[in-house]
Amino acid sequence: MKTVYLHYKENRSGGEPIPGDDWCRSPGYIEVSFNALTKTPGTGSFFTEHTSLEVTDKVYDCEDYVYLVIVRYSDGNTFGTTYGHWDVYLVTTDQKEAADMGESIRNNTLPKGARKPWDGYFSRLEDVEIHAFKLKGESPGGRITYHG
Repeated sequence: MKTVYLHYKENRSGGEPIPGDDWCRSPGYIEVSFNALTKTPGTGSFFTEHTSLEVTDKVYDCEDYVYLVIVRYSDGNTFGTTYGHWDVYLVTTDQKEAADMGESIRNNTLPKGARKPWDGYFSRLEDVEIHAFKLKGESPGGRITYHG
């Protein structure tokens, strides 16, 4: 397995305490934009972050598009909920495989025992996104690159 880096910008809002209530908070929201997929982490910037993803040699060596299946879900507890959590569920070079995985997640037809971070007492699936990137050798260095 090799490592690639997904560069993104994330913004969180909400989640403040509700006036007059010592326990509950207003809903929180996570907005995220995915900017680039690279072979090097780079230094990041004030506005962008990156996360590492373990991938196969086939993905790492791909010169065409790489597809990321990203699950968006809500999570929380008795006192509040945050919407927009995200998880990179699959990284593949096969567009059909990515689309089929997205449909399996949406239709709740994943194999028994499959990892489902959106499946919990307070967690719910919001959406499944498929992003296509050209894998770059260098990090974007703070530039936002548009894809898809």
